[in-house]
Amino acid sequence: MRQWLKSLLLLPLALMLALGYREWAFVLLLSRSGDFPLGLEALEKARELNPASPKPLVWEGRLYLSRSLYDYAEKAFSLAVEMGGGVEALTGLGDALFARGKREEAMAAWHKALEIRPYDPALHRRIGLALFKEGRFHAAAFHLQEANDPCLLALALSPINPTEAARLAENCHGFEGLKSILSVPDKPLRLRELGKFYTAMGEYGAAKAVLEESLALCPESAEGWAFLGHALSSLGLDPSQAFAKSLELDYTFPAGHYFMGLHFLAQGNLEGARQELLYALSLEPSNPHFQAALAEVEIRRGNYAEAEVRLKKAVELAPEEPSFRLYLGELQIGILMRTDQEALENIRKAIEASPSDPKGWELAGIAYYYAGQTALAEPYLKKALELSSDSPRALYYLGLVYYLEGQRDKARQLFRRVQEVAPASVWAHRAYWAERR
Repeated sequence: MRQWLKSLLLLPLALMLALGYREWAFVLLLSRSGDFPLGLEALEKARELNPASPKPLVWEGRLYLSRSLYDYAEKAFSLAVEMGGGVEALTGLGDALFARGKREEAMAAWHKALEIRPYDPALHRRIGLALFKEGRFHAAAFHLQEANDPCLLALALSPINPTEAARLAENCHGFEGLKSILSVPDKPLRLRELGKFYTAMGEYGAAKAVLEESLALCPESAEGWAFLGHALSSLGLDPSQAFAKSLELDYTFPAGHYFMGLHFLAQGNLEGARQELLYALSLEPSNPHFQAALAEVEIRRGNYAEAEVRLKKAVELAPEEPSFRLYLGELQIGILMRTDQEALENIRKAIEASPSDPKGWELAGIAYYYAGQTALAEPYLKKALELSSDSPRALYYLGLVYYLEGQRDKARQLFRRVQEVAPASVWAHRAYWAERR
């Protein structure tokens, strides 16, 4: 019966895809949780029905993109391009290449698409954002203006035309910090603050560009060199000269030691990271970020008790900041499997502070699962999946909850879904064996 129902759905899907009713077909595919294999089967059937059409390959690529399977997406879109898939295939290929870090190839694909559809705002936005991330602000501004996206345009114009950027930022929600920076009259200081702003956004390429310009104008800034070192480290570039220059100018600048500690941590040099972070903390004992970074070092060293002390201190220093409570919850529940009142109270407060973050709900559900309270675990895990439908850990633990409740078919469906959404993860490995119990 189940196979018959599956076939009944598969043929209409394939027909929709082959005949061009792609939007309806794709909405139907993505609306059916766990039907990734069904989607691929429908697309294969669509190719059989219309082998000369690139459309099924385009939608296969989009399906892979929706699951972050970028290498498979690249192959599907490449074949679609070869078959004359046009703008959609080229755009999708650019998206897949960009996600895989192949930026030059992605830009080439998007530009080919732009030759076909020169006024497409979505294409201009993609290209503009990619150029902004590389710190190519003039070129980025051109494309973002064509995209008619004033807020992104304000970000790109900030280093090169602060007056126009300030005008555009007036109507952008959450840009108060940027507006304040743009009002700074001193150019080196304004660029330095802008570099810090981009760093906080995680836009390290843009940060690198403006910090280098700032330091060319005013090279005696320990802060500028420290943030440049952090940007370089985050980009996978050598930050040693920037850090050395920062500490040479001011050895007591806490962020210089903090960023160097983070770099050592990323390199796996735990002792070097610990020493730098301890020195940073000695210079600024009230900084919760220093405590949290030291906790990460101790977790990697296996010193969980010391890590917990550090994270509790970070929470004490910044009780309204949910990220420190979530990190503490990850240690207490995710690593130590604690279900005591202290751990549960901490994660409840994290949820109260940030109810839209799925991680708090996920950890609470896991804690109740460990405590054997599946009736309490289930709604928390469902809420986590409502907020982040492809979380492999939440899917896995909800599957375990269903398994313990005797709902074996539901459990197996979730275990299979874990293997679909995160096939290379530890959760997929665990789900594989759980499905075969």
